[in-house]
Amino acid sequence: MGFAMRNAWREIRNNRAFSLFYIVNLALGLIGFISVDSFKQSLDQRVEAESKELLGADLAIRARREITQEELTAVRDTLPDGTQEIEAVDFLDQVCERPQLQTKFTMQKGEILFLNNWTLLHRRTAFTDSPEPLKQRHLLRVWLSMPNSRPLDGSFKENFGSTLAGAIRGGMLRNSG
Repeated sequence: MGFAMRNAWREIRNNRAFSLFYIVNLALGLIGFISVDSFKQSLDQRVEAESKELLGADLAIRARREITQEELTAVRDTLPDGTQEIEAVDFLDQVCERPQLQTKFTMQKGEILFLNNWTLLHRRTAFTDSPEPLKQRHLLRVWLSMPNSRPLDGSFKENFGSTLAGAIRGGMLRNSG
């Protein structure tokens, strides 16, 4: 035996309590390393197995024109099996982009516009306000509640309380005084 081994053996025999403590700590350290490595391998395998679900995302393909059948086929061929398609909103968007269905106008100072959000699709174009405070646009928005209102889909009940025809739903109520 070499000098180092003889001295180590002598220390182990002379200090049995310390040696036992040292061996237990060494074993616990090894168990810790093995557990952490095992957890890492398990996590890596799980992430790899479920990466499509974990990293999956929505894909939206839009155009300001009607998408051709060839383009749709090319896109569908690249998507994984089981991909869900939602075309209704895109179809509505394409229909709304048709110029013959649009009315465009610029409101002038002092004009007022009333419209029914339940019967009319509307949007505003980009607007750049004047840097001068006295020339800046002053836009007020008011929601009126009409006694001859239309019935609403039941999904709006939480927002409006009642979805029945003729129901007064929030808005500005007439002063009864």
